[in-house]
Amino acid sequence: MMHGTLAVQLPPTSLLEDTDAFGNTSPDPEPVRVEVRVRACLSFADLLGLLAFTSGLCLLDEELSDDDAILDGLQYALLMTGVEAMEAQAELATSAYHGVLRGRGISMDYMRRLGTAVTRVFGVTA
Repeated sequence: MMHGTLAVQLPPTSLLEDTDAFGNTSPDPEPVRVEVRVRACLSFADLLGLLAFTSGLCLLDEELSDDDAILDGLQYALLMTGVEAMEAQAELATSAYHGVLRGRGISMDYMRRLGTAVTRVFGVTA
C-alpha cells in the first residue's frame, strides 16, 4: 500500500546560481538550478519513518522541540528517500512506535518523542 503521494507542481519559481540542492549558497561553483515545489501528502507513519530512518539524518533530542529542525529534516529525508524505501520506513516506524520492536536497538521512547514532534508540527497523529 502506498502511504504517500508525491507530485511536482510546475512552473518553477526561480533559477538559482551557486546554490546546492537544498537552496543554500554554495562556496563552490554550482550549475544553475531551477527551484521546484513538490507536493507531498504524507501520513503520520510516513513522517515518522522519514524522520527516524533516513540515512544521514539524525534528529537529536533538543532538535525535537525545534519546528524548523523538523521541517529541515523532512526536506532532507524527502530528497534522499525513494517511495519504496519510504513505505518500508513507515512500516518500521509504526512497529517501533507501538513497541513491537523492543530490544532491537530502536528506542520506543525516542520514537514517542519524535511522534509528539510530528503531531505538533504537522497536526497528524498515529
